[in-house]
Amino acid sequence: MVGHRANQPSIAYRLWRDLGYAVGALLVGITADLFGLAATMGLVAGRAFAFGVIAAMWMSEPRLLGSTAK
Repeated sequence: MVGHRANQPSIAYRLWRDLGYAVGALLVGITADLFGLAATMGLVAGRAFAFGVIAAMWMSEPRLLGSTAK
């Protein structure tokens, strides 16, 4: 049976995704206990914004100097 190897990338993706959810939930809970809900929401919003900017820069297509094409 060959099909089991085809699922390995999705298994690795799901492992890291689920681990991120678990670690994120623990960090948010600890931050809320230590600093309060308002600070936690600010931290979550700031991280979401920062990662959005990083993703936008990383995923944008390179532009040539003097190019007018969009």
